Amino acid sequence: MGNKINEKIRVGFLLEMPRSGGGSFQWMINILDALASYREIEIFVYHKKNYENLEEIQKRYQNLTYISIGQFGHIAKAIFKRLFFVAPFLASRMPFLLASNIYFRKDAIDLLVLPTLFVDAVASTAPTIFFLADIGHRTHPEFPELASGLEAYRREQLIKYGLRNALTIVVESTQLKNDVMAIYGADRDNIFVIPQCLGMNRDSADNTSGMQLDNEGLMLPEKYFYYPAQLWPHKNHLNLLRAFKEIESSYPDLHLILTGSRKSGDDLIFQEIKVLGLEGKVKYFGYVPDAGVQNLYKNAIALIMPTFLGPTNIPTLEAFHYGCPAIISDLPGVHEQAGDAAIYFNPSSISDIKNSMQKILLTPGLRDQMVKKGHERIKFFYFNSYKRHFHNVLDKTLHSIKAPHFEGINK
Repeated sequence: MGNKINEKIRVGFLLEMPRSGGGSFQWMINILDALASYREIEIFVYHKKNYENLEEIQKRYQNLTYISIGQFGHIAKAIFKRLFFVAPFLASRMPFLLASNIYFRKDAIDLLVLPTLFVDAVASTAPTIFFLADIGHRTHPEFPELASGLEAYRREQLIKYGLRNALTIVVESTQLKNDVMAIYGADRDNIFVIPQCLGMNRDSADNTSGMQLDNEGLMLPEKYFYYPAQLWPHKNHLNLLRAFKEIESSYPDLHLILTGSRKSGDDLIFQEIKVLGLEGKVKYFGYVPDAGVQNLYKNAIALIMPTFLGPTNIPTLEAFHYGCPAIISDLPGVHEQAGDAAIYFNPSSISDIKNSMQKILLTPGLRDQMVKKGHERIKFFYFNSYKRHFHNVLDKTLHSIKAPHFEGINK
C-alpha cells in the first residue's frame, strides 16, 4: 500500500531540556530524531528565546520550523503554571489561559509531542503524545530532588493531568506501564512501550566542547570503574564511595572515575571522598560530551551504576555498545533492558556493591564474557529499532486524528 497524506500533518515539539541534562537530553534527542525521520509531516519546534543549545539543534535538524516563544508568552505561561499548581482542576479546564495554545492554533498544530513534564500537557488544545520517563516521586519519596514537598506535588499534578489530557502515552518499560495503570488508572490501550535506545550516530558524536578526551588529556588511570551520572542523591554516589573504599586498599592501582553535572547538595559527595581518604583514588571530570565518553567506557574495567531510579538507563546501553561490562542496580523492571548481559546488585547494600566489583576483578574471563553478552544485547536497542516502534505509535495516533487523510508510512 502506498504512502499518502492529502495534506501535511503539522506536529509541534516543545524544546527545553539542555544538553547538561544528561540522560533527559538524550531521551529528548532520540524522540526528535525519530520524529524528524517520519515522512510527510511538518514539524514546528517551540523554544524559549535563550535556549542554550538552539544552534546545535538547528544545525542537526535543518528542515524543521523553529518558533521562539517571546517574553510575553513566557510570562503568561508562568502565570498559568502558578494557577495550575494552586487550582489544577480549574486550570486544566481553562485552556484559553495557556499562552502556548495561541501559538499552536496560529500554526494549526494537529499533534503536540511532549518529551518531558511540561505544563502544556495539562491543557493543550492540540492532541498530545505524552512521554513519561519515570514516577520517581512515587517510587522513591525519600529523595528531595524527586519528592520534596513542592517537587512531589508539582510532578504529581503534571503527570496526573497530563495523562488525562493525552491522546497517546509513551513509556520506556512494561514495568512503568503497569505502574502508571495501577497508580493513575490510565487506559492500557493508550499506553505504548518504546524501550530507550542508544542515540543515532553515536560513533560519530561531535565533541562540541573541544575537550581532548584521551588517556593523556584526562590522565586516565590504568585501572578504573566508571560511573556517569549527575550528582543527585538518588544516583547513590555515597554508597558507591563506601563500597569502593572497602576494596581500594587491596588494589593499589585501582581508581573510580565520576562524570556528570553538579547538583544541589552534592557537596556531601566531595566531603565523603575526603572523609574516606579517597582524594587520590576518585577522579571527577564534570560534564563530559559524547565523544569523550567513548574512551571512558572503552578503557574502564566496568560501568558501576548504583542508581536507585530506573528501570531503564542510557549508561547501560552505552556500556554494551562500547564494550564495557555493566554492573548495575537490580531494580524492578531493569531486566527488561539488560537481560543477562549485566551483573546486578542491591544498591542499598554497600557489601553487595563491593562484592559485585570484586567479582569482575577476581573472576577469570568474566569481563570478556560480559562484553560479549553486552554486544548481543545492544542489538535490540539501536536507534532503528526505536524509530520503528515510534513510527508505529505515530501511525496509530495520526490515524485517530486524521483518519480520512492518512495512511501510515509503515503499512
